[in-house]
Amino acid sequence: MRLLILALSLAAFAPPASPAPASAPAPGRLVFAAARGPEGASDIFSADLAGETIVNLTADPAPDRSPSWSPDGTQIVFASRRADNWDLYLMRADGSGLRRLTDHPAYDGEPAWSPRGDRIAFASMRDGDLEIYTIDPLSGATERLTDNRAADSQPAWAPGGDRIAFTSWRDGNQEVYRLTLRDALGRPVRELQNLSDHPAPDHSPAWAPDGRRVVFVSDREGGGNLHILDTVSGLEERAGPENRGLSDPAWTPSGGLLAVGTWRTPGRGFFGSRQGVLITAPGVQAGVFVVASPQAHAEPEWSARAVAPHAPA
Repeated sequence: MRLLILALSLAAFAPPASPAPASAPAPGRLVFAAARGPEGASDIFSADLAGETIVNLTADPAPDRSPSWSPDGTQIVFASRRADNWDLYLMRADGSGLRRLTDHPAYDGEPAWSPRGDRIAFASMRDGDLEIYTIDPLSGATERLTDNRAADSQPAWAPGGDRIAFTSWRDGNQEVYRLTLRDALGRPVRELQNLSDHPAPDHSPAWAPDGRRVVFVSDREGGGNLHILDTVSGLEERAGPENRGLSDPAWTPSGGLLAVGTWRTPGRGFFGSRQGVLITAPGVQAGVFVVASPQAHAEPEWSARAVAPHAPA
């Protein structure tokens, strides 16, 4: 683990303009969801990159999941089933200042904060089908981005905020799609493309900081493996150990490393194996745990500009 951790060089965090209230950013940390709280439900945790300081940020009997950092690192949006309904909530980086963002009887979940901080994408069934929406974190104004009877979920912003990758069943199979929101001249468009286009299930996309690569989880070899697609050249490569139940990949802001959740040992039961947050890299079929325990871990996300000058071997 030390080889990977030493490959991380934490740069100074320079917060961009954001509508979020002023608060100290949390550089050099991961957030993730895990069922390791005192009540047994999933909570939101943060951890340093060595996995030595782990903090339960929510500690609530209701399940909490899908954390996403604000671009300036001062806030976290997440989904929670408090009040017996899935809605979006905001909190500061240290877990204080809890505020409910959505209040709708239908399911709201899977939030993703935009690069500029002015919108949060999320999945919702408020119009009868699972669709992708955005919400203004200040005014609460929402906009619907997709409209299809099949389920659309797991939105992920491209670095420029002009595209969103998401998971959809609209072609009768679980695939990763790209929704272009603005063209090269900045004009609003709605252009859709199937990026994965494979008979096996593909899901959980995340854009690399270069804006051209998308990592996603695929079952095409069985067992939940990471695939990285270059959306310009069409070339694909693999990352991480094979057939270990990898999920919810997240890039470092430098694009050098990936964090993934929920890992399992080959030949053992899913809930009886070692699980946690795993660090790996493009082209590397190995990884090390930053956080590990018997409980399932999911949806990790980096907070600060962690730079990997050389990919780990």
